[in-house]
Amino acid sequence: MPRRPTGCPRRRRGKKPKLEETPVQGDPAPPVYMLLGHGSVRPAYSVFKVDPYANGGRKARLLARLECKHSKSFVSVRSKHCAWIVGVGGSSTKSSYGAETIIFDADTHKVITGPDPGSTKRNPVLLTVGQRVYALARCPSVNGRPDNAYDGRINFCPWFEVLDLSQAEVVDGSLTGCEWKALPTPPFFPWGLNPYQYIRPTMRDFTVKSYAAVGSYILVSVAGHPGIHAFDTDKELWTTLDATNTLPFSQGAIPHGSDLFLGVSRATGAITAYKISVVAGVALAIMEIPVLSALPGDEEVMTTNKFLSLGIDRGFCSVNSWSVDESWDPPYLRANIKVIAYGTEDFEGTCLDVSKRWKQLFKIHDPVRTLDSPCVAAVFSL
Repeated sequence: MPRRPTGCPRRRRGKKPKLEETPVQGDPAPPVYMLLGHGSVRPAYSVFKVDPYANGGRKARLLARLECKHSKSFVSVRSKHCAWIVGVGGSSTKSSYGAETIIFDADTHKVITGPDPGSTKRNPVLLTVGQRVYALARCPSVNGRPDNAYDGRINFCPWFEVLDLSQAEVVDGSLTGCEWKALPTPPFFPWGLNPYQYIRPTMRDFTVKSYAAVGSYILVSVAGHPGIHAFDTDKELWTTLDATNTLPFSQGAIPHGSDLFLGVSRATGAITAYKISVVAGVALAIMEIPVLSALPGDEEVMTTNKFLSLGIDRGFCSVNSWSVDESWDPPYLRANIKVIAYGTEDFEGTCLDVSKRWKQLFKIHDPVRTLDSPCVAAVFSL
């Protein structure tokens, strides 16, 4: 596991095809939203919008600044009522202890304050199932008082929570009708640690490394330990689907079609497609579907860790950013962001072949707040 499909066409050899850097034909591609991180205290993030198939403008539009804490993760939530980007987590330094929920409404461009999670989670794993947002701590934590911890840079119980947005309403810029609910403790985390045990190097072996939301199940693998664990969001129960293997991709796999996901292969470092299915919470099937390209210079497909799906019929985007300030040290005020959109063709489910490519370079100059390096914290298409 995973199984590699047979009969997949290899890269075409001989004469290279002519590079077609034109927008994918058909319906207009959805816009790309980028969350840029700032080195200053507030705002911690800014939201920019770009067109992945823009024709020459090459301008990133600033939509909002998020007045919130750092160390957040972001996830998108889409329904007939809203198109939201939800940020959860927060720094846990002594001066600003605690986690937050912040929401950006892509339709109104308004920033909404949500309920606080039950515990501080630095850069938690965020996943959506329907209109529910699940927040999982990336590593085990101390079961105790924050005042007893070393400088506060840890997670606390509960380690796993859910926020149901199906009945939520926005009143005066705040989210009402919902609250975070604690969920069963992940069985792959050791329990009852004191601060001394927590800071031991062995705790790094329990960091969440791979995850995906497949149907009503959340799949998780941790570093240093074999096993693929599943959380049934309907029954709210943890099970182990595979005790000997781990998920074949790094970090999160993002939905790209029916049971189809895009992830970065742990074996090759390349963006790869995966057909994933869970049957009745007891059987797991994962099939690897290579992403192939004969276009010149597509080695960049192999190196990005920020990417998003534009939909199975439109392809996907990769995003890279770097500082262009003269100094090697912060503060950074300028950055370049390269967005590459790839059009793909599906050969009967055996591979995704890159047939078109569209490159753009966006130049960011933020005189108001410094920029992290790299500055892109998350990317989404809503």
